[in-house]
Amino acid sequence: EGIIRDTIAVLQEKSMLSAEQASAVDTAQVAAFFASEIGQRLLAAGWVRRETPFSCTFPASRIYHREAGAVGDEPILIQGIVDCMFDDGNGLVLLDYKTDKIYMKQWSAAAERHRFQLSLYAEAISRILDRPVMACYVFFFDGGQAVQLF
Repeated sequence: EGIIRDTIAVLQEKSMLSAEQASAVDTAQVAAFFASEIGQRLLAAGWVRRETPFSCTFPASRIYHREAGAVGDEPILIQGIVDCMFDDGNGLVLLDYKTDKIYMKQWSAAAERHRFQLSLYAEAISRILDRPVMACYVFFFDGGQAVQLF
């Protein structure tokens, strides 16, 4: 946790974090993330991108799959921000952070609620970078749990 506190202090000195923001950081949660398997993979990655915005079009039938026959294939613009993506030598990995409160430690069910969004993100990133996303994880700070969606 000392390294995390030092990093927070540096970010404050560089005016990248306010005092209020710095005091809100739960260093134990951050330390737990980096101690987790996915945190260790991220630390070992040779290529990392954080908070990466993207735009991509999808056919309307891909977005509104239940009404696929009615909506046709008009292009729909999807915009988003990928929390984190990295390549640790095993392929491209998407990592999404969530601060949801998880009821009764049901992390897998909570991750499933984000599957559609993250599958679109993965598809968009694959098309933009012209390389497949090999895995996608949701990391819940509530409980410090990572769930692999694919």
